[in-house]
Amino acid sequence: MSRPQVYRLVNQKAERVALQVIAAICDIFSCGPEDLITVTAADVRARRTGTSAPNVVDLNRTVRPRRARIIDDDR
Repeated sequence: MSRPQVYRLVNQKAERVALQVIAAICDIFSCGPEDLITVTAADVRARRTGTSAPNVVDLNRTVRPRRARIIDDDR
């Protein structure tokens, strides 16, 4: 693992980690994945509030894209 990878794993919240990285860390520390990963149950119904997420943009459904016309270069 490179220094930047180790820094990101230690100091930042990892969004995704490759299985090879987890296996390497388990080999280094002589542990299993269950020692590194904590599973937290969440109520799925609580997340479905009907409001959009802050990074989701509502689309204006009244405006539709126009169909493209393909013309020959010979004209």
